[in-house]
Amino acid sequence: MTTHLIDAPTLRPIIVPSPDNGLQEISQIMVEKLSPLRRDVIRQQIGRLTTGELKRLETALIHITGLGLASAPRNEGENGGKQLP
Repeated sequence: MTTHLIDAPTLRPIIVPSPDNGLQEISQIMVEKLSPLRRDVIRQQIGRLTTGELKRLETALIHITGLGLASAPRNEGENGGKQLP
């Protein structure tokens, strides 16, 4: 997450501070900087995201990884009706 905001709400969901999420400033989730983190490195939980925030995060993850394209139905009219590999 970052407090250095850029104009990319689809790629970086904005999270507004609330008692539930524990943030002090408006922040963005840097979805394009996704990396694994060992569980033992996390010292404490500072808060939780709302259902709406989680949905925006999921949309950004699908967009940045391209996973949404894998499940999209193919249009049979494309390529003269031939199936692509």
